Amino acid sequence: MNLLRSLIVMLALCGLAAHAQIPVSGGRGAGLQSIAGTDTLVTVVLKQGGAKDPNLKIVKIDGGILTVQTRTGQTTSYRVEDVAEVRVQGDTVSVKNMDLSDRVMTTDQVEIVTKALMKATELFNASVANQTLRMYAAEILAVSGAASETSDDAMGGLVLPKQQAQDYLTSLVNGNDMRTAMSAALHMNNAGMEIPVVELVPKGLASGDRLVKGSAAKLAGLTGDRSSINDLRAMLQDRAANIAAPATVALANLGEKDIIPSLISMVGHRNSEIADAAVYALEKLGDEDTVAQLKMKLPDFLGTSRFRVARVMYNLGDAEGGTILREDLLTVPSLQFEAARVLALKGDVKGAQFLRTWLSERRDPSETIQKQRADATHALIRSGDRTNAGVFQDLLREAPASVQMLVLARISDLDVHSLLPMILPTLEGQDPAVAIMAAQTAVVMAHNDYGDRLRASRR
Repeated sequence: MNLLRSLIVMLALCGLAAHAQIPVSGGRGAGLQSIAGTDTLVTVVLKQGGAKDPNLKIVKIDGGILTVQTRTGQTTSYRVEDVAEVRVQGDTVSVKNMDLSDRVMTTDQVEIVTKALMKATELFNASVANQTLRMYAAEILAVSGAASETSDDAMGGLVLPKQQAQDYLTSLVNGNDMRTAMSAALHMNNAGMEIPVVELVPKGLASGDRLVKGSAAKLAGLTGDRSSINDLRAMLQDRAANIAAPATVALANLGEKDIIPSLISMVGHRNSEIADAAVYALEKLGDEDTVAQLKMKLPDFLGTSRFRVARVMYNLGDAEGGTILREDLLTVPSLQFEAARVLALKGDVKGAQFLRTWLSERRDPSETIQKQRADATHALIRSGDRTNAGVFQDLLREAPASVQMLVLARISDLDVHSLLPMILPTLEGQDPAVAIMAAQTAVVMAHNDYGDRLRASRR
């Protein structure tokens, strides 16, 4: 009995120690224990980088983990050792069912977006000889540039007017070079602009330039242009990935469900780009009947092809797909990481635990491993676990440009405002391609509709 009492006291002291490790400011002296379980809004400030995550509710502290509820009602967590402080926003309250859907940015986050617009303007003005980079900068400024040259948001000429960026892209679309026109049109679509050249898609699909042809297919799917459906169907059968893959994605975006039988056979294609496009299309178009067809074909698929089929089944809501990923493919060394990522992205506990363990293990810092670390962190945050968010910051500080750009894409996909401070080193860095993507990531956070279009264009 004495031993039991000792253990209880010891556990209680450990719990108190966990609370004591996180300073609390504001709230008229209230501690975490009195805040937990109420609707008091707090900001969690992380030690690494000083990242701030506002508008959270404390759920509990247990086992060195601080559990909170986000603005969307999702539960997520931080390691106590990673938290610098908790700031109470106003008074402590106990009213239930408070609306946490607010997407208003903090002052610090708005400042980062302003820096991003200034960087985009700087790169736009300095990239006359680099048309590709200049179009990326124009896309960003076409979304969130200044109202005019003399408006307050122009910051004395440091932020380009929105209309000037839009006019630049429009001039390229109306030019004679089809590659440039097609690229500009895709940037205009990302920016939410209307493309002025009505015949651009059919003209591009008729081009002998395979790059132009593929871009035209992509544009057709993104803009809902059904004028060239027959051309896209023909491209679906092409052996070249840069023709078949964008046509597959476009037909999926256009809702052409009758291509599903072709897509099922394409899942096993030896070209991974074509096979991955088929996976996207099946997940976009598929239903219960599609799952039934895949189950009939499942014995014919091995290795990576079997993984793709299981992924589609799982993402279409089939329990057997999840069982294959969880019980079968998680044991295959060459497939287990991707299987875990697919599972974790939908909140599967076993998949998420695999990724946590994988991240905790020491590995050679090759580019492939670094990209996997970015993907694992993205999947865990998507599932509601932010305890490894610092991995993003490490990669943005130490990894090569190709990895940094992947990390920025993953951050923009998550749309978690508290991650914004992590992008500052890349935004202010010397690599213009990385800097423009960092600027894009910041503006995505401020404009959800831009983020939706950008995510669609990355398919």
